[in-house]
Amino acid sequence: MVQSDRNVKIYLFIGLFLVSLGFLPFLILGNDIPVLYHDQLDGEIFTYIFQAKYLFQNVDSIPELMGGVSKTSLTPPSLLTVFLFKIGSPIFAFLLNYFLVKVVAFVGMFLLLEHASSKQPQTKKDFIPHILCLGVSLLFSFLPHMTLYGLSIAGIPLLVYCIIMIDQKKLRLPYLGIAVYGLSSSLVLVGYAILGCLLLGIILQLLRKNKSLANVFTKVFIVLLFIYLATNLSLLKQIFLGNSGILTHKEELVLNGMNFWTGFQSVFMQDTLHAASFQTYLILPAVVISLLGFLRYQKVDKDLRKSYGTLWVLFTSTIVIALVYALLHWHPVAQLRNEIGGFVKYVQFDRFYWFYPFLWYLILYSILNILYLESKTKDKVVSGLLFSIGTLLCLLMSFVVFQRSDFKKSIYELLQVPSSSSITWSEYYGLDVFPDIVEYIGKPQETYRVASIGLEPSVSLFHGFYTMDGYSNNYSLEYKKNFRSIIGDELEKNEQLRLLFDQWGNRCYLYTAELGEALVVRKDTLRNIFLPDYNYELMKEFNCEYIISAVEIDITTDAPIELLTTFDHPDSFYKIWLYKMK
Repeated sequence: MVQSDRNVKIYLFIGLFLVSLGFLPFLILGNDIPVLYHDQLDGEIFTYIFQAKYLFQNVDSIPELMGGVSKTSLTPPSLLTVFLFKIGSPIFAFLLNYFLVKVVAFVGMFLLLEHASSKQPQTKKDFIPHILCLGVSLLFSFLPHMTLYGLSIAGIPLLVYCIIMIDQKKLRLPYLGIAVYGLSSSLVLVGYAILGCLLLGIILQLLRKNKSLANVFTKVFIVLLFIYLATNLSLLKQIFLGNSGILTHKEELVLNGMNFWTGFQSVFMQDTLHAASFQTYLILPAVVISLLGFLRYQKVDKDLRKSYGTLWVLFTSTIVIALVYALLHWHPVAQLRNEIGGFVKYVQFDRFYWFYPFLWYLILYSILNILYLESKTKDKVVSGLLFSIGTLLCLLMSFVVFQRSDFKKSIYELLQVPSSSSITWSEYYGLDVFPDIVEYIGKPQETYRVASIGLEPSVSLFHGFYTMDGYSNNYSLEYKKNFRSIIGDELEKNEQLRLLFDQWGNRCYLYTAELGEALVVRKDTLRNIFLPDYNYELMKEFNCEYIISAVEIDITTDAPIELLTTFDHPDSFYKIWLYKMK
């Protein structure tokens, strides 16, 4: 473990208290928590809901979604999180999982940084190293992690710490931590990158003739590989052997390349949606301190040399990751991947950038630690200047993280501060109006299907409806072609929508040319649309009886659909028009 002095435990408990305090607004808000629904509530959450529903049942397909999709298509990123959805309601499981992910993010980073800090000489009264570890770990924890991805990103510091502890002490506890990470992270999102890094580490250590460290990496590689194979076997068979009996819609995926340097800058200079790190303001300090290290390397003691060396390795790693991303998205490479096809085309080998939150906050700690160590060897004026620079950087990053954090959104929601970019769990899932729709229709939901316009199919799925449409990154090509026969004429009116469906197609939605990519329509932005040019007869063959629409459709008496009624509530996010197929 980390140095066992009482101070470390105090700072650890302070951090856990602050993480819990940050979670308190979510606990108070409950169904009114503000959420990022993209790639979370619109799709990922149902991998847990349906896997929990059919847990330990011998079923091959999930009938609720898109006429029935393979159970393999809904492989959850975190296997352990499925059990949370089994024992409680979706909101309970979501909140508990959110809290656990944040706790692991803080604890893992804190233990790792304290371990690094313990290698430097310090007195018992020297509290600055502990403050640095605490502050950076809290910032990492408060990043807006997409928590339904489990520990894929948030758990990386804990994984690294457990790997270090295998070499430090003969304990079984680190293996438990590694196993928990494997069972709570996704192979296809980040697991393959971690296995790749471990394999590279094994090779490098063997070349350096460091058999001890190579042995550690080998053990971890075997443990994670076994877990990932055991929990993703059917998915891997489908990807590499194609023996699922289903040709996936990804066969029609078309990769659109970009300029090499545009790709590099898009990842290196800015944060990404799935792996937010907000590194823009860290790049210049990292460059300046790195250059300072080159100039002063021969003049400083071994602790500073090691700190500068660590910063160089971390910063170089971020550059290499951005170069890999840029290369894989470069026009010639993208075209080559399209021509080769198969898993070479649709497996996203660029997701090494999911390491960015971990790497950039290690870089932040390294910069602050170097400033602190440098200040200890200077006179009061220079020492004060370095301390001020470090303090300003801390304040800047704290402000940046707070501005984009879920914590700020929850505070705003509690104080009822208007925010056009925020949507709550209750609003997104239409908790005010959808129970009335279920009651109005009144029939067993498995006996018919519905489709949605102006709101995502996930809303209907959440309330127990069986949907004709849906969001899936792995469904049959046959279903995609049949669905296109329904919306094809409407797609031809909007080239952007046509390319979105034909070249990507994860969103199998009832697109309309008038709404475009406006997939979620608030009732305060209501507008009428003309009757979409769908193949309504084919929709009926799919057993689709109702269209649930968040916009009013202009229909005539001879239209293939009829309006049954509308549903509204003074505080509801949607106003719903319920149409029935004639």
